[in-house]
This record gives sequence, structure tokens and C-alpha cells, in this order.
Amino acid sequence: MSILTVESLFVYPIKSCGGTALQRVNIDNFGFENDRKWMVIDENGKFLTQREAPELALIQTEITNDSIRISYLNNSIKLSLSENNIHHFYTTVWESEPLSVADEGNLVASFFSDILHRKCRLVKRSETYKREVSSGRIIGKHHVGFVDSHPILIITKSSLKELNQRLAEHLPFDRFRPNIIVSGECKGFDEDDWMEIEINNQVFDFGKRCSRCTITTIDQVTLEKGKEPLSELAQFRRDNRGKVCFGSYFTNRYSIGIIEVGNNVTILQSENKPLNESIN
Repeated sequence: MSILTVESLFVYPIKSCGGTALQRVNIDNFGFENDRKWMVIDENGKFLTQREAPELALIQTEITNDSIRISYLNNSIKLSLSENNIHHFYTTVWESEPLSVADEGNLVASFFSDILHRKCRLVKRSETYKREVSSGRIIGKHHVGFVDSHPILIITKSSLKELNQRLAEHLPFDRFRPNIIVSGECKGFDEDDWMEIEINNQVFDFGKRCSRCTITTIDQVTLEKGKEPLSELAQFRRDNRGKVCFGSYFTNRYSIGIIEVGNNVTILQSENKPLNESIN
């Protein structure tokens, strides 16, 4: 039996902004600690992503024990992680129920507004924030942050390799914003079939395949937009809802623990799921 390992780990502290590679991550009630804990909203309270504001891809984050540093080109701003997340107002993510958020203040609002050339603010989950997902194959409900869907996205190196073999120009993983990259001897898209996996005594349950949007067509360095990978994926990775899928969503069964780069990935349960099967 081949050995699968954690090749890379990523968190994306601010929704749709650049990711941070880590050697180890803490597991919490929402998935990976500090993942999608913050979000940019416009002056009407609607959340912003690279779909409307591709410049978000160029905003980088770095988290230390007590602060988050947000950088864009040669400018940066630092926020304390110890501030109380007191409720300020409500917003939503897609069709969610109203979500309680804390505003990070005028200084960082100006920082983002100057970059995006529109009035906007940075908010984070408040102490009373609550959002649950029950879609896909999740039993019961699971707490999530500002993610689009489920908390943890897993992609294998084999899947990207198979996709890149079909493309004239190879794409990096950052187009797909995974939390966990798995390496080892497995077939492309095997993550579709993993129902339960274990990493360093942490169990992750399959939620659903990740349907892909136009953000994957944006170069995360140059911001140039093309037709790939969606055009090619549509040829062989479209489900019966017409969605183009790449990578799979999982939820963490436990709300405390640590996983690290180099940890073994054990498949506890698998099930062949045809691509034309709807997993809503």
C-alpha cells in the first residue's frame, strides 16, 4: 500500500486574499485556525472576492502569536489578534443567515479602500458569530468561517499533474487555493472518493467535490485572466449539475489538534463516487 503524506499546508486568513504556507496548523472549531477569519466587505456590506476585485490576490498575510500583518506591495499594516471580537453588525456569505461580525476600524478600511479603489471595510468573526453547513455528505451540521462552503479543501499532486498534462501552460496550486496538498502514489482525483481520512490522529470527513469558478482563471501574480483551467476541466470534470469540479471539501471531526507537513495521510474509508452523481 502506497504512503500518502501532507506535502503542504495553507491558510487564507482573509477571504480571497493571498494564502500563507505553514509547516503546522492548529485545528479548531472552524477548521484550520485563522483560516477565512477575516473578510472584506463593500460599503453596502456585501462581501468582496477576486471575482469583483482581483487585486485581493496581491494582498498577503502573515500571522504571528499576537498579530496579523497585512501587506500589499511595499505597504503593510498590523492588527492585534488579542482584540475582543465585539459584535458590530451583520453581513452574509452567499445565502447564509445573517453573520455577526466585528469591524477592524478605519485605518485598515482605508488601507483596503486605497488598494481596491472603492469604499470597503475589513471585518472578522465576532464572539457571537455562528454559521453552519449541512450540505454534501456531512452528517448533521458543521461550523464554518467565511469559506464559500466547507472548511478544508484537499487536492492531490496527482490531480494537478493530470490536469496540467492536458494544458498548454502548466498552472500552479495557488489557482485552486487548497488547504492541504497530498503527495504520494495515488491516481488523479482520488480525493473524490475519500470518505474518511486520518492525519496525525485528526479525522476528516468528506463533504463534497469543490465546484470551480472564474477565480481559477486569474493569475495570482499578474492578475491576467484567461480561459484555463475551466475550459479544459469542463471537458472531463463536469457533474450532472453542470458544475466543473476539482479538489474535494472536508470537515474536521475534532475541534482541537495539530497537523504538520510530512504527516502520513491514511484513508480510513473510500467509496467510488461517479462524477455524474450530484453531491449538493
